[in-house]
Amino acid sequence: MKGCCESTKRVINFARELGFSASRTRKGHLRFTRENGPTVFFSGSPSDRRSMQNGLAKLRRAAALH
Repeated sequence: MKGCCESTKRVINFARELGFSASRTRKGHLRFTRENGPTVFFSGSPSDRRSMQNGLAKLRRAAALH
């Protein structure tokens, strides 16, 4: 994705490794979707380190469901 900071690019690459596709919502948040699976939303600009780690955990849990 264009205009992403380095940490956001890492999250997108991690999500793609898990089988998610990434897109942006109209408000700038990240949307990760997976065929026949859950959709995970993520802050477009994480405010701190914990929010980044929490988002990665959401992606791991969603990937484990299917």
